[in-house]
Amino acid sequence: MLFSKRWRKMLRGTRRAQALVEFALVIMLLISTLVGGVLVIQALFLQQRLIDIVARAAEWGASTNNNGQIAQIVEEARHFSDQVTVVIEPFDPKDRPIGSKLTVSIVAVIPMFGPGVALTAQLGASNTALIEHNPMRFATPPPVPITFHVDDYVSVHTTAGESLNVRRTPGIKGSTFFSLFNGGKAIIIDGPVELNGLRWWKIYDLRSKLSGWCVDKADTVDTLTYITSFF
Repeated sequence: MLFSKRWRKMLRGTRRAQALVEFALVIMLLISTLVGGVLVIQALFLQQRLIDIVARAAEWGASTNNNGQIAQIVEEARHFSDQVTVVIEPFDPKDRPIGSKLTVSIVAVIPMFGPGVALTAQLGASNTALIEHNPMRFATPPPVPITFHVDDYVSVHTTAGESLNVRRTPGIKGSTFFSLFNGGKAIIIDGPVELNGLRWWKIYDLRSKLSGWCVDKADTVDTLTYITSFF
């Protein structure tokens, strides 16, 4: 009888330990799934950005047959990666007669962050378009392409001690709603709007849960910079 009681007690202890181990494994599985999901979403979003950039670069390059114009567009990829490789084939505009094919390819090594993990991923995109024009020269460069898009993550950049005013409406006449200091992070939710010689974006601040309009450049300072995530 004594042996039977001890056996039952040991069996209950073993079952508890097994249950704890199974619970820990489930938690680890959920965490791994969460981290993997965050990284996959980031990768898909950035991959789409590269596809968009390379498509516009090929289209604009085919219509102008000018490598300088292609370079201006693919430069957007450097907002989220310091390691960008661009291949233009054929490279020499003289080798691209009207009706021939122009291919623009981008490979970017992109830092990615998730809960408790940081890694790099190599993403790439390529696009081909038909040359529509003989090589063109431009006395002045075309307008700088819009660098941000709705749903982009941005970080506030200000000089020491200053803050970025976020207004209720776009324009310098809009009343200040709240301010963000250097390093503050937000999401682009609308824009751009061109007013008063400035470009205005509507942002959503996750910390304060407030949204409003701010500029992406003040004097010579880029007040908003692109980041890949909040993590």
